[in-house]
Amino acid sequence: MKVAKQLAILAVAIAVLAGAYLLSPLAGPPAPLLSSATAYAMPGTPGAVMVAIQIENRGGPDRLVAVRSDAAQSAAIVGGTAPEGLPIPAGSTPSLSADGAHVELSGIDGALDEGRMLPLTLVFETAGEVSTRARISTPAPGDHAAHGMDNKLDLGPVEVAPKVVMDLRPDGEGWIITLDSGAFKLTAQGVDGQNVPGQGHAHLYLGGLKLQRMYGTTAHVGALPKGQHILRVVLNSHDHRALYAGGEPVGAIALIDVR
Repeated sequence: MKVAKQLAILAVAIAVLAGAYLLSPLAGPPAPLLSSATAYAMPGTPGAVMVAIQIENRGGPDRLVAVRSDAAQSAAIVGGTAPEGLPIPAGSTPSLSADGAHVELSGIDGALDEGRMLPLTLVFETAGEVSTRARISTPAPGDHAAHGMDNKLDLGPVEVAPKVVMDLRPDGEGWIITLDSGAFKLTAQGVDGQNVPGQGHAHLYLGGLKLQRMYGTTAHVGALPKGQHILRVVLNSHDHRALYAGGEPVGAIALIDVR
């Protein structure tokens, strides 16, 4: 009799737990991790900052569609090439930075003092809202997130520029990127040092968002949201200056069409 009573209590407990599980919302995709959020005052624009952020997407393909901050009158994503938002590949670690798509806040009250923290919320199409705080900082010589595309190395006329060819090959739900940079050597040796002509690395952008650096000829891009996406690669010197020739960045452009 005692055993039967214990079994009955156990059955009721299991039923309650099962009911609670069914009534609870299903777990969504893991939220992206945001790190190294840093705000830099924009010269000539009082009360405005550019914000650089590292993003770690731990889920499937997504888009960054909006941004807001209670500390600013307006917040915007600047530098994207698609009206739908910035495409975020599955399993990727892109960065918002001055040389690609980034966040700009304007109408900030008070002094933009070193160390001040600004609240910031990024809105993703699938993952939803993710909040962080950006620390106001003065760019240091090695702070590459604050260097825009105007930080360039002009090679002169187009004829002297390395010829870059980018090849795309499907790889499961993603793509393998292969570069042929001609006589320009892609290497990690010497990075952050002085410029060595004919050597350096490349920056890979998707829809304006910087995905990664390339120190070799191949890279992988994970699954993408549906739509057309512009993939761009730009060669950089060891001291992180974008190579330009004839007024244009030296690199290549390709289109990915996801249906």
